[in-house]
Amino acid sequence: MEENIQISFDSTDLAGMIKIMDEHGGSEYPFRGKNQDQEDITISVFKDKIVTITYQSNGWTRKNVYYRDGVSEELFPGRWDDQGMSEPQFG
Repeated sequence: MEENIQISFDSTDLAGMIKIMDEHGGSEYPFRGKNQDQEDITISVFKDKIVTITYQSNGWTRKNVYYRDGVSEELFPGRWDDQGMSEPQFG
């Protein structure tokens, strides 16, 4: 049975993100939800980083990686709406 766990994080709060890594770093599956702009996101939590993938309303996929030491990355790996793909709906 899948457990309903909710997490919320502020990417400017390193201590808060470290707490999430400590508590949920072994999660088998990503968390799914919406961001403040109501865009679908996935949040994968590891012991050393948090990876978010945002399916932006402009059609681009944005990947943010937040490392335990405070370093972060922002990548744009492509468009989710290429070739007729529809935006994922996470409920």
